Amino acid sequence: MAEPEFLHIIEQGIDQWNHWRKENPDIVIDLRSADLSGTDLSFIDFVDVDLTGADLSGSNLRQANLSTANLNNANLNGSFLGEVDLSGANLFSASLHGSYLRGAYMFGADLSEADLSEADLSESHLRNSHLSKANLTSANLFGANLYNADLGGANLSQADLSICNLIRSNLYSADLNEAILRAADLTRANLMRANLFKSNLSSATLHRARLNRAYLGSVDFSHADLRHADLSYTDMTNANFLEADLRYADLSYCDMMKAYICGTQAMGTNFTGTQFTGVCLEDWNIDSDTKLKDVECQYIYLKSKIERPQGLITRLYEDRYPADSKFKPDEFVRMFQKTMGFVSMVFQNGIDWEAFSQTFKAICDENPEAKLAIYSIKNKGNGTVLIKMSVAAETDRSRLQDEFMLSYELLRKALEEEYQARANQDWVELVGFSREHIPHREHINNLFHGVNRLNSVNRALNQTQEFAKQRRTLINMAEPSIEATMIEEATILQSVAEGDIVHAIAEVKNVLDEVYASYTEQSVADRMVGIARAATMVKKMLTSNKR
Repeated sequence: MAEPEFLHIIEQGIDQWNHWRKENPDIVIDLRSADLSGTDLSFIDFVDVDLTGADLSGSNLRQANLSTANLNNANLNGSFLGEVDLSGANLFSASLHGSYLRGAYMFGADLSEADLSEADLSESHLRNSHLSKANLTSANLFGANLYNADLGGANLSQADLSICNLIRSNLYSADLNEAILRAADLTRANLMRANLFKSNLSSATLHRARLNRAYLGSVDFSHADLRHADLSYTDMTNANFLEADLRYADLSYCDMMKAYICGTQAMGTNFTGTQFTGVCLEDWNIDSDTKLKDVECQYIYLKSKIERPQGLITRLYEDRYPADSKFKPDEFVRMFQKTMGFVSMVFQNGIDWEAFSQTFKAICDENPEAKLAIYSIKNKGNGTVLIKMSVAAETDRSRLQDEFMLSYELLRKALEEEYQARANQDWVELVGFSREHIPHREHINNLFHGVNRLNSVNRALNQTQEFAKQRRTLINMAEPSIEATMIEEATILQSVAEGDIVHAIAEVKNVLDEVYASYTEQSVADRMVGIARAATMVKKMLTSNKR
């Protein structure tokens, strides 16, 4: 039981307690089963304190120091533990349901079998901590550091582990049903026999992770890094491998029925004995090292489309192959052996063609033996462009692809910075030009107005077959008096009124010539070229209509 004298000192205030502890560092503090619920204990010194079975529910322990404290079976439900220090603490079987632990320090803490359901552990520090069989259902672990943490058998269903550091963590037999692990780092993590049904691992890193015999049904692996990962003997039905990197991963004897594969890197991947029936194979990169021995496949789909019935996003597969029959023995393997002489480059958010062309030339010059050539270019929608290139059979496709994409990204960023610098300089010149040449700016505005009026006239001419009636309408549209600064526009409108469209365009060209004679600066000239091109387009459009 808690010693009454200790509780009495706490009641005098946190400052009094902390001062007393400094004066009496050797006294063993016994607060077992103490009732401190709803108490403000922020900044308190509870180092090495025995709080076994204590009631701290609803208490405020902000930035408190509970390092190496004993909180075995303690009640901390709904407590505020922001930035608390629990490093090395014993929280075995403690109850922290709905507690706030954001930014908490729990290095090496023992949270085995603890209840952390719906707790906020975002950005917390749990390196080397013990969370085996802990209840973390719907917990928020966004950005938490769980390096080398033991989560074996833990319940993490519907938990948010986005951008978590789970390197070398143990998740053996853990329940991650519908968990969010977007962009999490699970390098060398142990996920053997874990349940990841419908979990989100998009953009996650699972390099050399162990997932063998895990349940991976309907998992989102889009853009994930699974290089050298072990996924053998797993159930991956309906899994999404959009642009995932599976190079040299082990997917032997898996069930991949109805999985989605598009832009997937599978060079050197082991698919031995895997079930491919019903897979949607829009595009993948495989090579002579890809193992397809004993693959089971009755049919595949070659296309997919997205539908949103009642707001729910659904991917439907299309173009079954073979359409009305099944693959003959080894037919599936023979079909894709033909594609082993290709490598695909996937570009999201569009493509910078200048950067691409320069990269392509450089890679060809540096790797002449690869005999690189563009085979096809496909727009996959949503700004994604897929470029397939043929390469020599002996080429290291994985190395070539990495080299190409790295060079492209570096060059794209360099060109983007150059474009921005040039745009900034042009803006400075334009501001100076506008201030120094206001009369000429009005002159240019009039010219644009003239071109716009020509476009209006052209649309009017296309809307009727009675040219004479249109001519009278145009004459009525002309303004009776025009200022001297608008004389060029007046000449244009008069020419249009007379039906002489080509002559009107010639007048536009004369005005443009005057503009060019007035300004010789390169940046200004560049802008004038744009006007000239616009006028030329109008001329071609109107002359073709006149014919």
